Amino acid sequence: MSIIVSICDAEFWAEMTEQIASCVPPRCVLCTLQLKGNNDIFVASQANPAYQPAKYFACMVNCPHVNGLAYGCHSVCLRAGLPSLAAREVNCWDEDFSLSAGRSSDYQHHLLRNGNTMLDIARSAIQAEASITKACKAQIDTAHCIWATYVTLRGESYLSSLSNDPNGILLYDPIVKPAADIIYFARGPLGVQNILFACSADKVELETVRWNWWQDMPFSAGQSIYFDFDGLKIRNIHGNQGGNPKRPMWSAPSLQPSLVHFPLVQHSRPARFNRLMVNHPEITGYSIAWNTARRALTMVAHAPSSDLHCYDEFPERGTTWFYIALGSGELLKDIWRRDCHSHPHRGVDLIIATSLDNVYVVGPHENPNRRYSYSRLAVLRDGPNYMYIDDSVGFIRELAFDPEPGRNSNTWEDYMPVPISPNPGNNPNCWNISESFFYTSAPLDDLLGVNLCQFNDMVTGLLLHYGDGSQASVGEVRLDRLQSDRRQVPRNSTIRFTVSRTNYQCPYVNGLQIFTENMVKPPFNHGLDLEVNCHGILEWWFTRRQCQLAYGNRTSASTCL
Repeated sequence: MSIIVSICDAEFWAEMTEQIASCVPPRCVLCTLQLKGNNDIFVASQANPAYQPAKYFACMVNCPHVNGLAYGCHSVCLRAGLPSLAAREVNCWDEDFSLSAGRSSDYQHHLLRNGNTMLDIARSAIQAEASITKACKAQIDTAHCIWATYVTLRGESYLSSLSNDPNGILLYDPIVKPAADIIYFARGPLGVQNILFACSADKVELETVRWNWWQDMPFSAGQSIYFDFDGLKIRNIHGNQGGNPKRPMWSAPSLQPSLVHFPLVQHSRPARFNRLMVNHPEITGYSIAWNTARRALTMVAHAPSSDLHCYDEFPERGTTWFYIALGSGELLKDIWRRDCHSHPHRGVDLIIATSLDNVYVVGPHENPNRRYSYSRLAVLRDGPNYMYIDDSVGFIRELAFDPEPGRNSNTWEDYMPVPISPNPGNNPNCWNISESFFYTSAPLDDLLGVNLCQFNDMVTGLLLHYGDGSQASVGEVRLDRLQSDRRQVPRNSTIRFTVSRTNYQCPYVNGLQIFTENMVKPPFNHGLDLEVNCHGILEWWFTRRQCQLAYGNRTSASTCL
């Protein structure tokens, strides 16, 4: 965050810039909750330790912080007292620590539990000042027993010391654990909260919280382990004096020899892997966010007990959501990648095939004027297992799996969706620019009912329910926008999709009517609406601004060029 003051006087502006032009991280150093745009805050730095009032403004993306970092806190939090420089160091977030919107929300709810306010949390931070000592770097020897002490800050337990002298809790005894060769440690936003010495050949399952990241560090007997102490707690742990290389971070302890990594996009920042359970019997479907610039953004699993906060993590503008609806016993099976090699459309899209041979392309349908290549990443195991997703930079840049041994003999041609209707995007506009349409389809045989996914007066997609208990989706489906009432579809019904156009002549579905055999139908809008019977395939082409439905050789309104 950079502090910007709109002042006409150039000399005064220069003086203020020199005093408070440092960037401010987006977390209050007293309550650790987020600072938001235009918040009234107070700012201090090592160069200017006296607190000054200011407005909060976020840094630009990848800001180099050329004037360094200052400390910022909410004006209300400062009522708890003025923290010293040492207290500010103890209470500031790690520079390389970040959370998704959902995990950040969980962290905020946790801090504000039991009726706590920001001021209550700030007071707790001020009270810890009496326990703060001098910050330092230290080391321990793994040839001897290792002991640990813990300290409580804001109701959270943090690792306070590691020592070869008997003091506190015994963490590691080289005689009792001679095969130990790896250290797992959980990093919270303010430091190390948990640590475990283990054998890398063993599968580790530990309870964790959504705002912690785990790291692992190999070690050998007799090796020294280094750590950074901030005056109250241990901030980080290293295998050498120079500090750790950029080790991956994990939402749970994860070191499996069989884990295979699949980078999608190269990036300089250390990986942060969220653990996603897949192929569990309770999972009813998966949602994947996508946008044009960054492709697949994240993936979440849905179960009856799941909340729908995932849809709040990305801006409405520019984000498209794909929903993979699972039938009874249906599992995720194959994960593919599609590379587009045609400039300026280069990018990687994910493709997911299920055990029932349903295929979901998380991206626009293939354009015949572009060059693509397809490669299988992994075949997933049939039972419950984990998929690890690094979406820490705002999109999915790496996946990791414990794949099914052996190879699936199917090729991409065995899976490739082949639409019945022509792609509306193959008709270039007057600037010869082709619009990229997403393609979805679903059978209408044995259809029992539908839920409409609606935003304002637009129907963006459907969730279809079948007689065998399975489901399918067409169009863009977000579970938080599904109508709760399922529209029943009697046998031999006719379904009419009513279509309108926006002010820019882009067609969209505005409603759905279901007619039984003996019902009198209202007039049909030729050139706009589409009627389908309860058999065959419904196809739904869409972009962010328009859609076209197809059934056999019939389509809804033509798209806008």
